[in-house]
Amino acid sequence: MKIFKLILSVLLVCCIGYIIFGFSASVGEESASFSLKITKAVLNIFHPGWVNMPNADEFLDTIHIVFRKIGHFSEYAAFGFSLCFMIHSIDAFSAKESSNAYCFIAASVLGVLYAFSDEIHQLYVPGRAGMLTDVLIDSCGVIFGASIFILVLTIIRKIIRKRSLK
Repeated sequence: MKIFKLILSVLLVCCIGYIIFGFSASVGEESASFSLKITKAVLNIFHPGWVNMPNADEFLDTIHIVFRKIGHFSEYAAFGFSLCFMIHSIDAFSAKESSNAYCFIAASVLGVLYAFSDEIHQLYVPGRAGMLTDVLIDSCGVIFGASIFILVLTIIRKIIRKRSLK
């Protein structure tokens, strides 16, 4: 079971890292067009009359920026969760179980380093720019995802302990 968890966690980290890299590698116009389609689709579902609003274009531009930043946060939250899962899975092979703090810090550091490298990568993609604000948003996502993993792990451990005491 330990080896399965390890393989699954490594694959998850690699897949999410690959998806992030793929989004960052898309040319600026292509990336903006893709996220604009998603923004419009969501707006059409939750605010169908937005097109008829005064200043609809300004509204769309603002919501589009917010959606792009939510996308950054979300993909890095998933990355932070999966990094924590991987570190926890690797740790399962050691004789001594390390603390949740170690898992959290290691995942956060790796995720933030990946966020920096991702923004540097974007400097070389036509129509894209590496932005420090995106690194900060990505870092917050990593920390959030790692925190969720630690929270879930803590809850699971408490449930297991309670069951073992019965």
